[in-house]
Amino acid sequence: MEHEILIFTPKKTNRLVYTLRHVFEYRLKTSFKLTQDPETFSVYQGSKLNYSSIKLEEVPQVIPSNILFEKRLQQPQVEIEEHDGLKLLFANGTKHLHHDVFGAVFYLLSRYEEYFPFRKDEHDRFSAKHSLATKHDFVTKPLVDHYIIRLALWLNSSLQSDAFSPSQDFKHIITLDVDQLYMYKAKGLARTLLSLAKAGIKDQEDFSKRASTLFAGKPDPIDLYDKFLDAAKSKEQETIFFFQVGDSTRFDINNPVHLPRIKSKINELSLRTKIGIHPSYYTSENEEMITREFGRFNAVSSMKLYRSRQHYLRFKIPQTFRWLEELGITEEYSMAFADQNGFRASTAFPFVFYDLEQDEATNITVHPTCFLDITAVRNCSSQEQSINELTALYNEVKQVGGHFITVWHPEVLKGFDVPLASQPLYDHLLEHLV
Repeated sequence: MEHEILIFTPKKTNRLVYTLRHVFEYRLKTSFKLTQDPETFSVYQGSKLNYSSIKLEEVPQVIPSNILFEKRLQQPQVEIEEHDGLKLLFANGTKHLHHDVFGAVFYLLSRYEEYFPFRKDEHDRFSAKHSLATKHDFVTKPLVDHYIIRLALWLNSSLQSDAFSPSQDFKHIITLDVDQLYMYKAKGLARTLLSLAKAGIKDQEDFSKRASTLFAGKPDPIDLYDKFLDAAKSKEQETIFFFQVGDSTRFDINNPVHLPRIKSKINELSLRTKIGIHPSYYTSENEEMITREFGRFNAVSSMKLYRSRQHYLRFKIPQTFRWLEELGITEEYSMAFADQNGFRASTAFPFVFYDLEQDEATNITVHPTCFLDITAVRNCSSQEQSINELTALYNEVKQVGGHFITVWHPEVLKGFDVPLASQPLYDHLLEHLV
């Protein structure tokens, strides 16, 4: 980073430094220095930005709200106005940017609104329908990335410079949540016999499928991993598989990881794709359980474990992220809404997770996900509608040059227990979008 900008601010805080690092160092590839001395700011000969309400000289100025200068958690008043088709958070009526861009970026990336009491869904999650993004109709827009683009254009114009150029790192990352490696095989003797008995009593068709898979050598219905990877690799797409290794519960149907077939399959797939852990349903509120599953995963896989995505996207901010950090996770992929596709943190770029309660940045990089196949097929009434949703989000991410991360599930690809199979969506993505 050869270019540098001096920023005047009345106060230096962890929140401010975190935000400026994301905006300038990561996205604009520009280093920055802070000063609270008007004289130092005045004599500086390079690029300058005044982040205060004090009028110093004719340089770019952003009027701050209080959010970046606070340490306490208190509900801020978020004024929102629309300019040039964008919803601007922390609007302040000033010319040029019209809002506190840095306060807005911090509010969205830190998931500030999730630290306060909210109406939980049936799985104790923060849902899109109660978010500020949905209430103000920007859930399908990566606002943070558009804010940074606007800021760069304004700075270049104001400073007669071309040094501020937002990084363009467009890529598509295909991820697969493996809740169970096999639907019928490798479930353990007791579970297999019990399932067969239930199917024999209630569902003869299911019994026939189970029996032919278990005793006649028919492929397991969701053993699609090689085909899935072959399709992605043919388009040179990056893939990540997240494996469940927890115990069986009402919401966890994974195969017992101690079985040789499961160990072998996980290690076989790890030679073809990047992998991570998929902590089970109750781990978001149970440190002992999540620690046990990490130990179990490390005992099975020879690959270093540093990627994670929570099952059902169940996590509690900041508690779950603290546990993950302690266990060595540095790349986290749970930042998505379960009930609506879009941008939970209003960005399509990775960002460092900020712990508001401890008022510090963590060592975890969050990789926001904007499209889940199961959400699309549940919310859309037709394949055409779900394809349109996929395409629209893809185009939004491509416009800002971010990371388009999609989530797929073997059962959903095959159409089990969902209104529509998502395989046509996956095929469309590879054939027409990437």
